[in-house]
Amino acid sequence: MKRAVLLILCVALAMLCACKKTEVPEITEEPSKEQPSSSSQPETKPEEKKSGFTVSLNNQEQTIPSDSGEALVQLKLQTPALSANGEDIKATPQAAELISNYYEDKRSDAQLYCEQSLKEYASQQKEEQGNDFTPLSLSVSCEVTRNDGVLFSTLREYKEISGEESSITYKTENFLADTGAILTLEDVFRVDKTQYEKLISKRVLEQIKEKMAQDSTLQYNEGYENNLMQWYNATDFYFDDNGLTLIWQANTLGSGSVGAQFFTLSYDELTTVLNERWLK
Repeated sequence: MKRAVLLILCVALAMLCACKKTEVPEITEEPSKEQPSSSSQPETKPEEKKSGFTVSLNNQEQTIPSDSGEALVQLKLQTPALSANGEDIKATPQAAELISNYYEDKRSDAQLYCEQSLKEYASQQKEEQGNDFTPLSLSVSCEVTRNDGVLFSTLREYKEISGEESSITYKTENFLADTGAILTLEDVFRVDKTQYEKLISKRVLEQIKEKMAQDSTLQYNEGYENNLMQWYNATDFYFDDNGLTLIWQANTLGSGSVGAQFFTLSYDELTTVLNERWLK
């Protein structure tokens, strides 16, 4: 019964992580670039500034008590807040405001989840366990993985602990620094879905083979070779200095002991298929 209730809570947490209340503009095609004029002397241009946003990671800690004042839930949230001084021609103040509002909505969602669903479950646990009860906890951390005036990418970890049970879910976002629009996986590539999924499958399967060779205890679910992209959530990717990383959440490719699986495709591997705007 305990595991069933916890599973329901995990599903609720996944749903609140996926909820997007802040509206962001759609991706628009980049204007075609002018061809450089032929000249015996190369044209010298000032270096384009791409410093990105100024980012503050705001930390919130809160204890949610029972009606009698006893601690039921411990909440730790890390939320990015962005600003732009207007001098960076790519990272705009308008985008900074949109992105900051997006993460503020996520912070509010997580707090509401703890104050309602998680508090109710914790009350039931305390009634059953009495003095052995340990407050439940939810911690949300945020890592900025790319912030160069072209893209703003983050990796957020939601870690929920209930006694000896725990679950970790990863959430990612990739925003355009000029408009604040969120990238989808289809936006990332300049080839059709069939082509980029074929490349992803090939490289991920190669990396899985390498992982299994290094760790003989690593076991993936039967049929993963043919179901790799069907089991993948197309919102779970982020950019960093190394390339494009895709995440298969825990219990997707393997059992809970396998955990979430991260696979990175370098920019060099993606040169022929990735939209040029995202290459470093």
